[in-house]
Amino acid sequence: MTSVTHKLRTAALLAAIALVPGCGVTISGSPLPGATPVDLDYLRPGPFKNEPTPFGIEWGMEMPKKIRLIETRRMLNYLVHPFDVDPDLHTPGGTRIFADTDAMSSGNGLSEAYLDPVRLNVKFIGGVSTSQSNGSVRTPKDLAIAILQFSTDVEAIRIADEFHRITLDSSPRQTVEISGRPNARASAESERILDSWEPRGKYIIWTRVKLPHPNLDAAIEAAKKSVEMQVESLDRFKPIPLDDVLDTPLDPENIMRRAAVRSDRDSVGISNYEEDFGPFQPSGILHFERHPVEARKKFEESGVDLIGRRASTVYRTRDLASAFRLQTFLAAPGKNDFILKSPHGMADAQCIKLDTADQSREYDALCAIVYDRYVAVVTAEAISGGEVESGLMERAAAQYAILKKCDK
Repeated sequence: MTSVTHKLRTAALLAAIALVPGCGVTISGSPLPGATPVDLDYLRPGPFKNEPTPFGIEWGMEMPKKIRLIETRRMLNYLVHPFDVDPDLHTPGGTRIFADTDAMSSGNGLSEAYLDPVRLNVKFIGGVSTSQSNGSVRTPKDLAIAILQFSTDVEAIRIADEFHRITLDSSPRQTVEISGRPNARASAESERILDSWEPRGKYIIWTRVKLPHPNLDAAIEAAKKSVEMQVESLDRFKPIPLDDVLDTPLDPENIMRRAAVRSDRDSVGISNYEEDFGPFQPSGILHFERHPVEARKKFEESGVDLIGRRASTVYRTRDLASAFRLQTFLAAPGKNDFILKSPHGMADAQCIKLDTADQSREYDALCAIVYDRYVAVVTAEAISGGEVESGLMERAAAQYAILKKCDK
């Protein structure tokens, strides 16, 4: 028997031992050999916390906002993907989850002008927004979609009217009607940009269509399709009354314990906001993916059924083989990206430096690591000159330690 064969058989035997993880989930599937052994004593996590940390809400002045964010994050799982409306829209813009105006404004259209009706509005619960484009500079096409939730139907109608008025005042526009959507407050600018605000119960559905050339009929049809798809999806969302939110487990399957917590050394996009910290369904996390169309297929192929997002993002797949396939996709370099060396002691880790920074978290470097059926992605910003700081490698080491310690 060769030494290689012996190692593989030993790995297979060890993997076949049934384990009940310390983070509360029994691992199922068919364990397979293939992962290179990692000795935690040789990892270099630096100052980053490398122990599993429970996910909860800290009591304080921000607690009402954090409770509303729990409900709002659930809503992201029901926000329509622009590429489902128009297959040309494959390039992601920014995605926002917000329970106040601090995180509401973004480049996808919810600009400063729309903040005042929501600022200090006690009937506002939260909102989610996203946008995607065709990635073209010469003939740009873009679709932005948002859902805003209020405590009453009357308030949703009032704010929809106010947003419509703000839109009309923002530039020379004409009001338009959307066939089959009598409640839509819609207006068009130069027949290539159309905004629609439609109240739906306690919600407002916002759609902004941007076309490369003036074509009002096409803009109206795109808005109509977007709103109808969003209405169908939103009708499946079952809101939880805010008074009952804390009676529902925040991390019932302990996926959040496997994700790294925030550190003072994290990049701006992570350290400034915690709005996107929480468990997500695959449909929700797709809004943050670099290649959302392909990511949906990979999620289905690898059996991704739950994601935990904190300073890092942890995906639960079907088994180890699926985890490696997903890792390869998540860390695949683009045309102008380049591969980074793996962290010390972690031969299976895959790291890349991105040519273009992420629209939501602003990072431009990442490492994807695998432990059992889990894939974790850690991120960082490059320092001046394009050099990637050691913090990315240290964060990857800390994240691996967290995943492994969850099985103790």
